[in-house]
Amino acid sequence: MMSACGAGMPDMAAETAFRGLASNPDDPKLINNLCYALLRAGRVEDAEEAFRKYNQDDDEMKIFYIATKGLLEFKKGNLAEGRNLYSEAMKLCKQKGDRDLAAKAHLNLALAEIEASTHEADKAVHLAISSSENSKDPDVELLRRQVFEKWENKEKARTK
Repeated sequence: MMSACGAGMPDMAAETAFRGLASNPDDPKLINNLCYALLRAGRVEDAEEAFRKYNQDDDEMKIFYIATKGLLEFKKGNLAEGRNLYSEAMKLCKQKGDRDLAAKAHLNLALAEIEASTHEADKAVHLAISSSENSKDPDVELLRRQVFEKWENKEKARTK
């Protein structure tokens, strides 16, 4: 599902998550994937509704919960709260020693900053690119490509 979002098909990812939730309605991974896909598709209200069903008691899912909540806050215009949540998720990734997961958090923050056209976008993009340079994870590579494409499009729009 993450790959579908990374490939620019968040609606397909959301549909896949919806189908999975039909047989596993309380699965925190599926709920997270649904929320993430809906947010990537720009369906903030739907994502917020789905997020209410998220069981945040699952330690394994804590990082995903926090990062997805960060994206939700960004999409709602609460940029400072979104950044704080992403920062917390990245800190937990480092404590866990998961560089690929940390890279995904950095890349998703960079996407959120670009999409929100913030002054922090430059810094977030450079940090995300450097944090993900050595990853061989296909999802990280897809996210990197998405960050590069969105960043280039923003740069082209600025110079016109």
